Formats: sequence, structure tokens, C-alpha cells
Amino acid sequence: MRSLAFFVEMLVLRPVVTIRPFVGVLLWSWVSFMSPHKLLWGPASGLPWALMTVAAIGWAV
Repeated sequence: MRSLAFFVEMLVLRPVVTIRPFVGVLLWSWVSFMSPHKLLWGPASGLPWALMTVAAIGWAV
């Protein structure tokens, strides 16, 4: 359940990152420093979330 909640949260925040890159910087720092995906047990634990966030920031800029 935690994995699904995290996955949905990240999918919802991706369009926000492309509109407001500062939100992407905050999201990237949260994912990089805290590593919440390491606390998951589902398939979302193995995805490179920081890389996907940086790619969304690069798309926006």
C-alpha cells in the first residue's frame, strides 16, 4: 500500500514539476536526501526516482 501511495504521489507531482521547476528542485532534494523509496517493498522501490525528477526539471527548463 505504501508503494502504491508513493507511486501515485510521484505521478501527480510530475506535471507540477514541468510547470514549476522549483517544485522539482524541492522534490529532487527530498527524494535524494531522505530516500523514501528505500522504505517501500513494492515495485516502486527499485525505480530511479531522483533521475526521473531531474529529467522532468530538464524538460521544463
